[in-house]
Amino acid sequence: MKKLISLWSLFFALFLVMGCAQEATREVVVYTSVDQVFSEPILNDFEKKTGIKVKAVYDVEASKTVGLVNRLIAEKVNPKCDVFWNNEIVRTIVLKEKDVLIPYTSLSAEDIPSQFRDKDDYWTGFAARARVLIYNTKMLKEPDVPKSIFELTHPRWKGKAALAYPLFGTTATHVAAMYVCLGQEKTEEYLKALKANGVVIVNGNSVARDVVVEGRLPVAFTDTDDVNVAIQSGKPVRMVYPDSDGIGTLLIPMAHFT
Repeated sequence: MKKLISLWSLFFALFLVMGCAQEATREVVVYTSVDQVFSEPILNDFEKKTGIKVKAVYDVEASKTVGLVNRLIAEKVNPKCDVFWNNEIVRTIVLKEKDVLIPYTSLSAEDIPSQFRDKDDYWTGFAARARVLIYNTKMLKEPDVPKSIFELTHPRWKGKAALAYPLFGTTATHVAAMYVCLGQEKTEEYLKALKANGVVIVNGNSVARDVVVEGRLPVAFTDTDDVNVAIQSGKPVRMVYPDSDGIGTLLIPMAHFT
């Protein structure tokens, strides 16, 4: 995680220095839906290295990304934000469709593969995370861990799995991807089956992680960054990249755009 964070810092600093900082005011306004515990130190480091003041607006866990996206849309006629540092892609596409973004070509992004960049340069993905299952190693042995998200609709997992509220953040992105991959009928059948099987809805991926860390539930949907924090803290958890033999694990770009 420390190595990944340093890469983000370098890339983000280059991006701001070359494209977004207002030299006259030496100030840049950044909206970010990346967890404040990760993004704030990077922004502070940027300030120290460049002398450019960063005015940061952070999102809250329960309405991850959606809150700031709605704010950007509301401010479209009179923009306040210079850089939006986002951590999921579906809302990014919405912003482009609503003509909130402007294109920007970063020299620092030249070696990033085209599949991780918007073809018109409205956004650039410079990191990524995956949607995974986290499990408590004191509650589950490896042979018993679900290897597919579809297993969580089975009776043995009734009331034993957590999921962040699916209208926000990467959970919403995950559901949207399922609609594309599986189609409306199968996706809705799956979601209804999860509900019938007592899936526990919580306010955010970090909360889903925490209920597993604390042993309140044995397994949950979350993202790799949330699991890595717990693993690095010595918590009794591990993760599974689900459905490697099926539809695959969802990879979500983290992007910046202006």
